[in-house]
Amino acid sequence: MEIVTYRNHNTKATCEENPLDIIKAAFLGIDLVLKFVDEIDPKIREGYVRAMRKNLQDEVEDYQFNSEVFDLDTLKSDLTILNEYDDIPELIVQLICKHMNPSKDYNPEQGKYELQLLDWLKAYLLWRFYRAKSFVDVLGRKEGITFWKKIAIKIADYGLENSDEGRPIVEVAEFWKKYGRETPENSLMDFAVATFDDYRVLVKFDMCGVHKSLKYLNDPELTYLSYCYVGDVEDERSTKIRRRRRSQVLHLGEFCDEFFWNNDVYPDAKQPPLEFMRKLGKEDSAEIIKEYNGKV
Repeated sequence: MEIVTYRNHNTKATCEENPLDIIKAAFLGIDLVLKFVDEIDPKIREGYVRAMRKNLQDEVEDYQFNSEVFDLDTLKSDLTILNEYDDIPELIVQLICKHMNPSKDYNPEQGKYELQLLDWLKAYLLWRFYRAKSFVDVLGRKEGITFWKKIAIKIADYGLENSDEGRPIVEVAEFWKKYGRETPENSLMDFAVATFDDYRVLVKFDMCGVHKSLKYLNDPELTYLSYCYVGDVEDERSTKIRRRRRSQVLHLGEFCDEFFWNNDVYPDAKQPPLEFMRKLGKEDSAEIIKEYNGKV
């Protein structure tokens, strides 16, 4: 067993990104949801769109960026339903640009630029939050969440159908260790990587940007459901060789854990015990290894 801990959380962390990348993801993501709404209950579509419009308008307020630089007609050309609503794509662009704050003369052909990582995450996640919240606004909290969970299953299945097996477990471990080494003062995460062997690895987060960026909304249940939950559903429904499972997330728990394993080698491997995960990143790694080596 090997345990490596990284305390890299820094609220001033920066990144280099292009708003166009999130705009494309948001257009596709909301178009898919509208398609799934029509498959489940088309009667609520117009009410859902009205709720989303209001949520986006409330978020954008009086912010205004010249959206023509993104050529929205081309971006919408392959969409099936979202292109019926000109104002929704426009509001999505305004929300993303409000938080990524491109210069007035910015053009996406210029590529990426530097911004605060927290601001990028808000742009990356808020459209997803309002995509889920709009169901609650239309149907009420209980029924809206129930409906959203039906949508999440369809999103997860779409993701599984359009993804490959993913990197082997050894590469998962190396990816997180490399990220930890390369971002000692430029990350929003404190985390530990516990490598059990070539086929099992656990990443435990005590700080996470996804949690930090949406915490101000004061709705931990809905922030979890709008993003992390979709990944959890995908994990549950996956039949791929490389699997992942979480026991809790920071939105609703004391930490977040991601356990990856090779299902051919360890069929339906068990999650490491809670007491082990609580100690990661908190206690001496050598002592943890001494106590748990061969037991997890």
